[in-house]
Amino acid sequence: MRDAWPSLYRSALLVTGSPQDAEDAVQNALAVVVEHWDRIGAGQSPSGYSRRVIATQAYRRARRRRLELDRLVLLRRSHRDADADQSERTVQRDALLGALQQLPPRMRTAVVMRFYGDLSEKETAEALGCSTGTVKSQTHKGLARLRAAMGPTWDDDAGLSAGGTR
Repeated sequence: MRDAWPSLYRSALLVTGSPQDAEDAVQNALAVVVEHWDRIGAGQSPSGYSRRVIATQAYRRARRRRLELDRLVLLRRSHRDADADQSERTVQRDALLGALQQLPPRMRTAVVMRFYGDLSEKETAEALGCSTGTVKSQTHKGLARLRAAMGPTWDDDAGLSAGGTR
């Protein structure tokens, strides 16, 4: 659990948009994993199962509240480049996170898991409990919406990955 926490927390933070909700989602997911350990051990990855629980919780929360989630928190800021280029990338990331927040929850989750979580289409489909084709479709549509929202000046290097590259 200790080893899985940072990765699950980052994914949950991008899906929920709130540090508090992300912590709750990961704690709940890990509790479910422990509760269902006998079922998980045989054929599934505990990490993948946890991601699926996190995604399911996020969908339920979004349907129940029907409110916009809080803006995403920028997870990492690079302290190595304090020049104008770094400042521009930070502005682009903030804009990207705002655009990402405008995507429907399922589409946002597919994009986050594929590009930030670096999961394959198959792993993302397993985590979301859907087909690989659905992941491809949701990811394609999500990226198209992000590109449209960001406009022609979007620097792909300010993309979704934790390190700032895709």
